Order: sequence, then C-alpha cells, then structure tokens
Amino acid sequence: MTEPQHASDGLAAPDPAERRAARRRRLSLSILIANTDQAELVLAAGTYREQVVIERAVTLGAAGGPGSVRIVSDRGSALIVRAGVVLRGITLESADPRRPAVLVESGAPVFEDCDFHGARVEAAGGTTPIFRRCSFERTALAGLYAREGSSALIEQCAFSAVRGHALVGADSAMLEVNDCRVDGPQGAGLRLLGAARADVRASTFTDCHGPGVVVADTGALRMVSSRIAGSGAEGIRVDGSSLLRGSTPKRQAPAPVDPESPTPGQILSTLSSGPLSDLHGVIIEDCDIVDTAFEGIVIGGGELRLSRTRVTGVRRAGLLIGGSARVDLRECAVAGAAASGVLVRGTAYVRAAELDVVGCGGYGLAAAEHAEVDLADSRFTDSAQTAVHLVGQAVVRAARTALRESRGHGVHARGHTIAELTACRIESCARDGVRIEGAADAVMRDTEIARCRIGILLATRHHPVLRGCRVREVERMGIVVGPGGMPTLSGCGVTRTGAAGIFLDHGSAAQIEECRVEETAGGGIVVGAGATPTVRRTSVTGTGEAGLYFHDGAAGVFEGCRVTVRADGPAAVHLGKGATPVLRDLHEDNGPGLEFAAAAVVVERGLAEGA
Repeated sequence: MTEPQHASDGLAAPDPAERRAARRRRLSLSILIANTDQAELVLAAGTYREQVVIERAVTLGAAGGPGSVRIVSDRGSALIVRAGVVLRGITLESADPRRPAVLVESGAPVFEDCDFHGARVEAAGGTTPIFRRCSFERTALAGLYAREGSSALIEQCAFSAVRGHALVGADSAMLEVNDCRVDGPQGAGLRLLGAARADVRASTFTDCHGPGVVVADTGALRMVSSRIAGSGAEGIRVDGSSLLRGSTPKRQAPAPVDPESPTPGQILSTLSSGPLSDLHGVIIEDCDIVDTAFEGIVIGGGELRLSRTRVTGVRRAGLLIGGSARVDLRECAVAGAAASGVLVRGTAYVRAAELDVVGCGGYGLAAAEHAEVDLADSRFTDSAQTAVHLVGQAVVRAARTALRESRGHGVHARGHTIAELTACRIESCARDGVRIEGAADAVMRDTEIARCRIGILLATRHHPVLRGCRVREVERMGIVVGPGGMPTLSGCGVTRTGAAGIFLDHGSAAQIEECRVEETAGGGIVVGAGATPTVRRTSVTGTGEAGLYFHDGAAGVFEGCRVTVRADGPAAVHLGKGATPVLRDLHEDNGPGLEFAAAAVVVERGLAEGA
C-alpha cells in the first residue's frame, strides 16, 4: 500500500525543524499536488498563503489534526476545485469578501472537519460537493452559496455569525442539509431563489437577523424535524414556490456512498436521483418556530403543506397567508402569538385539519379580502378578540371545529363574507357565539352554542340558513334576527336563556320550522314591530314571559305550534297594540291563553287548551 506523502517529501533538505516548517509553508501546494501522483498528501502544520488550484483527484489531510493547517488568500479564492478532491481538517480563509474562499468549479469534492472563514464557499455548474462536520464562521455575503445546477450535501455542519445568508441555493441548485446548526447570520438562515431546492432535516436556525428560511420564485423546500428560534424577522417566508404534487414525495433509498472515497457518480446519484429531484412546493413537517420578531410563517405565494408543526410565542401573527398562496395545514398548532393566530387574505386558499390555535392576542383565525378557508376538526381557544373573523368577501367553511373562551365573538362575519359551520361547538365567549352582519351570509348545521352573551345574531338582509343548531345557557337572547332579516331556522333548539329565546326584530321575515324553545327568562318567541315571521310546528316551554310575545304592530303566521306555560305563569300569547298575527292550530298547555292589548289577532280553529 502506498504511504501518504508529506508536503516536504523529496523537496526539503534535512534542516532544523524550524527551517523545515518555514520552507514547507513557502512551497506551492498547487505545484506539489500537480507534480506528484500520490493519492493522499498530509500537509505539515502551518499557514499556506496562496491560492490553491486542484485539478486531479487527491486527498489532503492535516498532520496536526483539524485546524493545524490553514490555506489563506489575501486576494481571490484560497481554493479552487476542479476534481474529486477530499479535504480533511483544513482551514480555508480569504480576506477578499468579493470572491469565495472556496470555489468548486467541477467535480465532487468532499470536505470533512474543515473550517471556512472570511468569505463564502461557492459551488457552481454541475458540481456535487459534500460537507461533513465543517464550520462556516464570519464568512462574507453567505456561508455556502450553491448556484446553477450544483448539488450540495451538508451534514453536521455549523454556520456562525455569517455576514449575510448562511445557506443560499440559486438557479436550479439542490441542497441537502442534515443535522446542522445555523446561529446568528446577518441575513436569512436559508434562502432559496430561482428553481433551487432544499431538503432540511434535524437542523436548527437560531437568532437569524433576517428570516429563518426564505423560499422565492419557483423554489422547493422540505423541512423536517427542525427548529427556528429568535429570528429578527419571520420564521419562514415563502414568496413563491413550485406547485405541490398530489402527495408528499417519498424519500427513496439512495445509492450507498463510501465516505472515504466517494466517486462523482455515487454522489450525483445520491443527490439527483433521490428525494430532491422529486421535491415540489414547500413541505414543513414536525418543526418548531419559536419567538420570532415578525410572523411565524408568511406565505405570499406558492404552495405549502405544513404538518405537525408548532408556532409559539411569535410577536406578530402565527401564520400570515396571502397573495394567491395555496396552503394545507395538518395537525399544526399556534400558541401565544401576539397578533392573530392565522391571518388569510388576498385570494389565498387554506385547508386545515386538526389545527389548534390557543392564547393569541388578536383573532384566532381572520379571513379577509377574497380568501377562502376550509377547517375540519380544529380548535380555537382563548382568543383576545373573535375566534373566527371574516371581512371583505372571504369564505370560511368549518366542520367539527371548537371555538372556546374567546374574549370577543365566536364567529363574526361582516362585509360580503360567507360563514359555513357544520357540527361545530362554540362556547364560553364573552360576546356573541355567532354574529352575522352587514351583507354577510351564513349556513349553520348541527352546531351548538353555549354560555355566550347572545347565542346567534343574524343582523343581515341576506338569507342565513340554520338547521339542527342548538343554543343553551346564554346571558341574553338565544337567537336574534335583526331588522329586515330573512333567515331560515329548521330543527333548532334554544334552552335556558337570560332573555328571549328567539327575538325577531322589526321588519324581519324569518322562516321557522320544527324548532324548540325552552326555559327562557323572557318570552319564548318575541316578535318585533312590523316583523312578519312564518313559524310552523314549533314548541315553546317554560318561559318567564309570554310564550309568544307580539310587540305593538307585530304580525306573522304561526301554524301548528305548541305553547306550554306554568298554570300560575304568564299568558301563552301576548298581543301588543295593533298586532295582527295569524294563529292556526295553536296548542296551549296550562296557561291563561291569550293576553290582549287592543290587538287584531286572527285565530283559526282557536286555542286547543291541553291538547
């Protein structure tokens, strides 16, 4: 077996040790490497001040261990690589920030236990460098810059105090980042431009002065089991990306690589035919984003899938989604955001399942402009304002979602928005459970509201539809239909209210069928002046005031309804002055029947007492 050749072999005279070391440091490494056929060279400890160009396969090691050999260039690059070189334990440094300290022009070099200072490392063309256990410290403009069609594998590396972005991928470059640490760069921790792609796993990005990660143009990113903390801007910012495919690309088993002597073919196969070549869109899985100065995640365009990821303690919104972005959230959590938990605007579309938003300083979810949101099996708890807020022309559809302990409303829709709630639960809100106003509209099915100020307030002239909904234990009225409102209520129940069960304000024309009103402190169904509801097959039981209470000038048609009051309680029906309702087949139990106040009521087939 050929022994490794030392830098002084055949070239240095037997001088004293100090003179030998000085002469070795004066030798040109480029000439030495080019003029020996040795596959491995061990460099004597010391500083080599020159620009080294390597154009053949060779392994360079440090005789004194990592850090004992420094290659320093005062102008230009310290090292230019054009072959499959392997460097172990060598420090490379450039005093010229305009040029890279290391420029990989071709080949598949491997850097192990190396340190890079002063200027960036740059990979270009179709190169496939590998970096293992390396340190990038105080490098200018970037730590590692991969451009054109290069592919870089970075494992167990550290990036400290980079004077720019720590990792940059541009053009169609690919970065595979495993178990790395990025600390305190003046720019972003990772920035992807053009069609660059990155696969980041088990890595940390701490105290970045800019965002932790930025994806722009048609880039693609998969980030798994990683952490971003203390960023001076956003945790992750996506300004654009390639389009997601139908399912998350599966990580394929790459061809094995011999870490001692990898070949260009092995490395290229590992990086190009593996998962990165199939990566599209932005995929974030099992990550933590903590204590960022701006939003946790901002998506202004592109497509993103976020799974089992937590955003905690950020100083603005947890997630800000806008532009034409398309976002899929699965089993994610936002906690303690200073502003809203999730803010969606523009023409963005968000689909969220098992989303948990708790303790945010603004809204739990805010949808604005033309945004569209689908929620399923999600939870919004302890929002400082409304749990789900809609403005502009936004649409929110929520299924099996819980809204609890909001210090504002549970759901508040205004403008020209649409809220669709199916099998949701809204409880313990300081204000109204659901408030629909302006030109907004709503469809609610099998939804329960409890322990709010007002259960449901429909202050819109559109036509909200409520089917199978239940309101209980509210401070004031169970369901309120505002002036001119024309909703449809079917199969709904109102129980234990502090005032009226259902209040129909002046000029409204609600359609109510097969509903139940029970145990109200005020009237069961209260009809305001000029209101003309149509109420069919509805029961009213246990009211503190009249079961059916018609204000002066009220009207409407009541068919097949039943009113049950206490024998010593209020009248079944109270009619104010000028009230002109039509009562058909009205059944009254126990109470004193009608209570008139100069009304012109039409009773068809009379009150069937006790029927």
